[in-house]
Amino acid sequence: MFASARVNWIKTEHHLQAMGRHALRLDHASLKRVRADAQAGYGLHWCSRTSDADFVRTFEGMRDVFAAFGAHISRHSIGTNANGGLGLHILLNVPDEFISAGGDIHDAKNPRNHELLRAAIKWGEATFGRN
Repeated sequence: MFASARVNWIKTEHHLQAMGRHALRLDHASLKRVRADAQAGYGLHWCSRTSDADFVRTFEGMRDVFAAFGAHISRHSIGTNANGGLGLHILLNVPDEFISAGGDIHDAKNPRNHELLRAAIKWGEATFGRN
């Protein structure tokens, strides 16, 4: 289903914090590129932080990858190593035409967006395990 994947190492906690700022559209790049009609929290999202479900239902909570990382290593009693990376940042890509076949690409109600989210979660869990 996916046309390509881009994979980058997440090397430091600072990198995770920067990813969170980007997800919240607070970083320099996002502030320059965010659409004028974009609504915070309107897009589809998924988070592995099932143990603190009240917090993750918020716009900020769903995008706080630093807190999600902390919850994950705590839940699985994983230690970190100063010389090792913290994880992978994986972007799965499809052509805009695939999404636009179901409607506006920015519409959270577009069925193609839902299909892609389900497929990405299924692929991630099959590849890396669940939670």
